[in-house]
Amino acid sequence: MRMYEIVIEGTLSASNIASWEGPMGEYSGYLAPKGGVASPVFNVSALTFRNEPILPVVAAGEPIEENHTCWGLTVSAQILWELRRADFPVTMCFIPFQSVAHWLVVTVNCAACTSGDSTKLVEELGRLLSQSRAGSFIPKVILASDDLDPTNLDELVWFFATRNHPEHGQHLLRGEKMLPLVAFLTEAERKAARGTKVIYNCLPPAECAPDLLPKRSSFRFAWPKEIQERVLKNWERYGFPKC
Repeated sequence: MRMYEIVIEGTLSASNIASWEGPMGEYSGYLAPKGGVASPVFNVSALTFRNEPILPVVAAGEPIEENHTCWGLTVSAQILWELRRADFPVTMCFIPFQSVAHWLVVTVNCAACTSGDSTKLVEELGRLLSQSRAGSFIPKVILASDDLDPTNLDELVWFFATRNHPEHGQHLLRGEKMLPLVAFLTEAERKAARGTKVIYNCLPPAECAPDLLPKRSSFRFAWPKEIQERVLKNWERYGFPKC
């Protein structure tokens, strides 16, 4: 595999910082703060390339672009591996591309949701993410049961809107490592590269009896399996387009 196809050689000045760099877009979807920065001058002495070179680029900015897809998938996979290694009852991790690597959705086995107070589960998740380099990228985490498909954005919005308690459903993690490019940070937080993160607990409350747990009202969840199979088998015969 060819690792590079364009090589720029030159010298970087340690004293001449008259060149203005930026403004540049960042993965959060905004231009870098203050519209750029004075930077050292790079004096080019040689340029080497092959004919019709391939130059991969990322046009960083509003979603969805390569930062969000590459970071989203790889960071999700890394955190999933780390949680499994720690015996956390995780079933899936996913970073919705539209969230520009600001949301991480963690789903857990439904049995873990009905085994009592979820506070300890939330605290354990916070502790594990605080120790994770991959977790340092994510300021907002949504913890949910695995009847949610976190890759379905419509489903995720509905789930969060209906399952997260406005008062009791937030667990704050203060003084955590934070990327300075996160737009909502204060100036002090940006300089310290630390801020407050949050885990949104969308699991059932501890006092919720099993027969009162939220049961999804949809074709996939509310109808017997044999009826679902029969309807899907005859869908086109009913006059509907192939799905």
